[in-house]
Amino acid sequence: PQGFTITVNPAVVAPAIAVTYPTLGTLCAGATVNLTVTPTGTFNGGNAFTAQLSDAAGSFASPTSLGAVVAGNNPVTIPDGTAAGSGYRLRVVSSNPAAVSNQSDAFAVSKPAPVIAAGGPTTFCAGGSVSLSTGSFSSYVWKNGDVLVGTTASYPATASGSYTVTVTDANGCTATSAPTVVTVNPAPVASIAAGGPTTFCAGGSVSLSTGSFSSYV
Repeated sequence: PQGFTITVNPAVVAPAIAVTYPTLGTLCAGATVNLTVTPTGTFNGGNAFTAQLSDAAGSFASPTSLGAVVAGNNPVTIPDGTAAGSGYRLRVVSSNPAAVSNQSDAFAVSKPAPVIAAGGPTTFCAGGSVSLSTGSFSSYVWKNGDVLVGTTASYPATASGSYTVTVTDANGCTATSAPTVVTVNPAPVASIAAGGPTTFCAGGSVSLSTGSFSSYV
């Protein structure tokens, strides 16, 4: 009888990417997330895996790249510049061939945005003050330059300087305001100069003068 050789080729497994995500909930801009990437099938030489962040609506039409990842555990960082929002998602894509992983559940990004409001003019004379305040947050750190000056929602500035406030929101996320410059001018020193004797007979006079100022009383 004639013999036959039968060859059974293994089933071709299409390239795929599975990603395990932690519970995300609410993250701060700048937070690090650990992704576990599990590729299956055969990827071609030169392939690269990249983690991506959607927009706040969950769309990947114009994703933000979070950098290259590999099989296994990968820490990726939510960019500091990510706007606050509640519909963000993550995924991993490959380049050769093109494949897309499962997406994460939607999560929120919290990013407080403190703005300093001045309760009056920020330029005034010595002895005056201006109240600096910001929005409602969990904690506050006011600084004049690098010097800590207050830890409440508002601060009465009495000295010249560049003031900032660093706040922490209910999610533990922090941010620092743009600086507000306060200028305190020294009080003028007034002295009287007599143009002659200050003791004289009725009908006489003496001229009293002072320096150059904006107004006189």
